[in-house]
Amino acid sequence: MQDCNVCRVYLAVCDKVANRGLVIQQGGAKALIPLALEGSKIGKQKAAHALAKIAITNNPAIAFPGQRVGGMPVFCWFFFVVTL
Repeated sequence: MQDCNVCRVYLAVCDKVANRGLVIQQGGAKALIPLALEGSKIGKQKAAHALAKIAITNNPAIAFPGQRVGGMPVFCWFFFVVTL
């Protein structure tokens, strides 16, 4: 349940476009990846939604440095896993 609350906060912060850059700058995108993969179903959905909002407005290469897979396939995979 705790991860669900953290994900809700991240999603609320990422709701405003102006805040998304700050979330990336402070390492929030990196913190959201494990939250989108583990935890409760609602927490996974909220984390994946926040990641998608970040990816839509920012360059995924900047938001998620070191990802070899590329930008959008990773998010498609997150949504696929979350909705199962």
